[in-house]
Amino acid sequence: MDFLLEKNKKSYLEHFNISTGYFIGRRIVISLIFLILYGLIIWMYPNPKLFLGIPIVAYLGYKIPYIELLRMKKHEDIVKEYMFPNFLRYFLALLETQGNVYQTLRATIDYVDDPIKTELINLIEKLDDSSLNSRDAFMDFADFIGTSDAYLIMGVLHEFNEEGIVKKELDELDEHVSRLQENKTNEIIEARVNSLSKHADPILAGSLAYVIAYTIILIVAYMSDLPI
Repeated sequence: MDFLLEKNKKSYLEHFNISTGYFIGRRIVISLIFLILYGLIIWMYPNPKLFLGIPIVAYLGYKIPYIELLRMKKHEDIVKEYMFPNFLRYFLALLETQGNVYQTLRATIDYVDDPIKTELINLIEKLDDSSLNSRDAFMDFADFIGTSDAYLIMGVLHEFNEEGIVKKELDELDEHVSRLQENKTNEIIEARVNSLSKHADPILAGSLAYVIAYTIILIVAYMSDLPI
């Protein structure tokens, strides 16, 4: 539905700092390129039925920039999901030296990269604003990460920030982060293995086809040399 209705187009453009004019211009250019290429096909293979495909080709060209936006968003979501455990590991490592959640969050800025770094700075700015609810600030950060683990962990950090750090709960949080980091590492390894497998399958299939074809040729050549 998002692909068809593009309900999130405006928010995606704002998020990636892409102007509406540039986006529309890119849609027009890609649609024209698609139509020109399709026109060449019609010219090379004249067939009245091919004219029915013109609206479809134009629509696909029109949709390509939005598909790129969806891919960018998906890629960023994956990056955030895998960066979150590293952010937590730095946070827990610095917590002992900083003493409280707020100071630790500030210290963690130097150890993380975007997109988490920018959102972490936003979190600290919200905590500095006394007119804003601190829990909402932590939950906004969890919204940015977008996972159930993020909501759970940021809720715990909010409690630590408001009520102080509880040793038992901190140990439980540390164990949870360790499991989360291990799971994400395993997911990365599995994804890379699957990626290698996808690249290897066509090679294996091509090699097998070559061996079969070569064997058939040898059999046919051998049979042709036999006296009948």
